[in-house]
Amino acid sequence: MGKKIIIQFTDVPYSTDSFGLTMSGASASFEMNGPWDGNYLVPGYTKEDATLSLYNYINNNLPIDSDITISKTSDTVNLFSMSCNFVRFYKYTEESSTLIISGTINHIGYNTTFVNLSSQDWTSNYAIGSNIINLTWSGASDPEESIKGYDLSYRVGNSTTWISLPLILTSDGGSSYDFIISQQITHEFRVRTVDTSNLISDYKYFTQIIIPVFQISQTSTNGGSACSLSEPNSPVYLNSVSINPSIDDYVYTDTLYTNPFNGTRSSISGPTSSNARSWKIKTPANVYYTCVIDAVGKIVNILLCTPSYKRGLLSTVANTALSACNYDIVYTNNFYWSYTNDLVVGTYLYKNDSFATIVTLGYYHILYSDPITGLDYEYIIQVDNNGAIISINNFSTFCVVNVISNDKYYSLN
Repeated sequence: MGKKIIIQFTDVPYSTDSFGLTMSGASASFEMNGPWDGNYLVPGYTKEDATLSLYNYINNNLPIDSDITISKTSDTVNLFSMSCNFVRFYKYTEESSTLIISGTINHIGYNTTFVNLSSQDWTSNYAIGSNIINLTWSGASDPEESIKGYDLSYRVGNSTTWISLPLILTSDGGSSYDFIISQQITHEFRVRTVDTSNLISDYKYFTQIIIPVFQISQTSTNGGSACSLSEPNSPVYLNSVSINPSIDDYVYTDTLYTNPFNGTRSSISGPTSSNARSWKIKTPANVYYTCVIDAVGKIVNILLCTPSYKRGLLSTVANTALSACNYDIVYTNNFYWSYTNDLVVGTYLYKNDSFATIVTLGYYHILYSDPITGLDYEYIIQVDNNGAIISINNFSTFCVVNVISNDKYYSLN
């Protein structure tokens, strides 16, 4: 369970106004309440001043061991916690306090609003080693009650590129989605409401932390390469800081990292010996290594097993390079090329890893995540009728992104 809290200022608070917030959860206990009197909270002269004052107060008073994270825009303070299970807002007068689950707070004694409040629930069900993340969210609303669906997108690891999923069609105030992962690394999701006029809400965010599961071969070799061994199919866990094994990493058989893998055996269930042996390990990004592992699970040597292909994602085909800038990456559109080639002019691209079907003529927005370095490469390319790249441009320098603003606002609470 996670909760996203949105506090959006619509006006400058008066000195007689007050504000209160309570968050509860295993690592999310936080409470504040007080006046905008210039001492506790400083209203300033603009709603941007009030936003900064509230942001600074909360940020400076969060408990050290809290999992609550805070961010801001010019007029909005956003809070998020994975463990939070209860949120409430208060508006205070001298006589009483009023509980607000979501909605607005008016200036004391007036009918005008100075802040909008909302709290969104996220639920994520994920089992270690699984390839499915079940996402559920609720609390969306639209002034005309004309919700068409939800625009859901994601990014993985340290990537800065968001990949869009198909629009989830529903008129309900919430929905769910079973997301199939291809890499067992942390995923971040964002969702926004789309109405029947194709107007959109702001994004709401959720992060699913994933413990990476590596696979190790059933047998080992006595030194040298293990790349020719059978497909690894026994789960192991590494204390690696990246998605790839490294020398001096340790291999464990449990998620608590308490049972080291004894690498001196000739097979998973075989007797131990005195010498480190070579094992074939498959990473969460489907890259293979020979790892020489000793009796306490320490990797003492490593060798990359060279695959036959590299893989990326591409958009649907566009007619021009500039129009391809506006095409989203499609998470199911894989393309492949020879592992021995770089992604440059002249490289042939294919729709399958057997290199049987070429990528068709046209322009594409593409994304390639290097499984070794974890770096992302995003391009606009042109492909000829033989499947070869004939032009390639860096996405961030070639494309001009135009942001269209709408004057209609509604909330995904």
